[in-house]
Amino acid sequence: MRLPQPRSAVFPRSGPSWDIVVASVFMVVVTASLISAKTMAYMGVIFIALLMATLAARGKLSLALLRPSGTTLPIAAFLAYATIALSWTELPSDAAIKLATITMIGLTALVAVRALSLEPPASAARLAESLWIGFGVGLLYLFLRNVTNGDADTAILPTAVHAFIKFDTGEVTRSIAPVTLLLGPALLAISAGFIKPWRTIFAAAIVMATVLAVATSPHETSKLALVMWFVVFGLAYISDRVSHKLVLAGWAAACLLVIPASIFAQSQDLQNATWLQRTAQYRILIWNEFARLTLDAPILGHGFDMAATSKPKIPGMAELPYLQDGRKIPSKLKPYRAIHPHNAYLQIWYELGAVGTGLFLAAGLSIMTSLSKLQPHQRPYMYATAAATTVMLFASYGLWQVWFIGLLGFAALSSMIAIRLSAAPGAMAQAS
Repeated sequence: MRLPQPRSAVFPRSGPSWDIVVASVFMVVVTASLISAKTMAYMGVIFIALLMATLAARGKLSLALLRPSGTTLPIAAFLAYATIALSWTELPSDAAIKLATITMIGLTALVAVRALSLEPPASAARLAESLWIGFGVGLLYLFLRNVTNGDADTAILPTAVHAFIKFDTGEVTRSIAPVTLLLGPALLAISAGFIKPWRTIFAAAIVMATVLAVATSPHETSKLALVMWFVVFGLAYISDRVSHKLVLAGWAAACLLVIPASIFAQSQDLQNATWLQRTAQYRILIWNEFARLTLDAPILGHGFDMAATSKPKIPGMAELPYLQDGRKIPSKLKPYRAIHPHNAYLQIWYELGAVGTGLFLAAGLSIMTSLSKLQPHQRPYMYATAAATTVMLFASYGLWQVWFIGLLGFAALSSMIAIRLSAAPGAMAQAS
């Protein structure tokens, strides 16, 4: 029995050689993001710059791509308030550089996303195929790294790579973060780019590799994010309306309830809960302290990037492992200082107060509301991606880390590539 050609009709039979070069670079960037997530601090931006240069050379970039919209206005307002909040931060010059960097990353990602949203489906085909192939290669590498306790890094990666990247526990954990953010775009790309039975075969392989990579990793937040991804994805096929409302409600709850939830968790002594991982126990103490300090400046906040500047002491955290293990606490034990709360919503409350949180809430709701305008077959993938992102922001990294901002922008770009490829013939582009 002869199997049919795998690619769907939308894939172009031929095209400019330069598109193959751009797609190849994209595949390398996707794979690199899973080997070392810190590469997102520059490789994602480099690819976006390459993509924009290509589009500009073809006359497909214009100032019209910067026009305000219902989605970009809340984001612009949030960044504007963050700029104002520089005036009451302790080190405004350092914070201003960081804010300018993340603003530039966001702006370039926005222009690239909007430019791609106006492209015909066929123009996204090569990039979409590079997305899921690079993602699959990265997942395989993550799984090998996890099951070999890092020996795969030495065996597979060139020596030169180790000179630039330190593969410590933090980096191994960090590199799982892109998985749940890129899973939806990769599966949507496969769904639109291939016909049966190849579509089913490739999608099943990606899902299996994702589960194995995340399940064998030490990153508990990604495990929770993956569970939420599957819940929302499955629910979307039962009720699109309920799934969308759940995503909106989850975002609103994360933004509005994080302060009382953090204080309540510590009041219930969850930092000593045996069913929580040690790092999760630490987070209970960190969240409680940041929540308590937020109440000192609840309206305007302490100032942009003040978490990293103030490095507040976290009472009881340095002593926690000694107390739990029944060991004597060293007399000269230094208190633990946190450079961020491991919770983006709490970080915004602490630094930008209720005003910044309100704008952040509005920005997130506007993005998630825009997802309901996608075509029905696209929504489950994007709803699930939004849900996973909400979870990732709740219990992981400092929001202003450049690599993390780069990852969020890269995930948005990957999503648009998959959305354009999967657009039905004659459908209107849904610009951001």
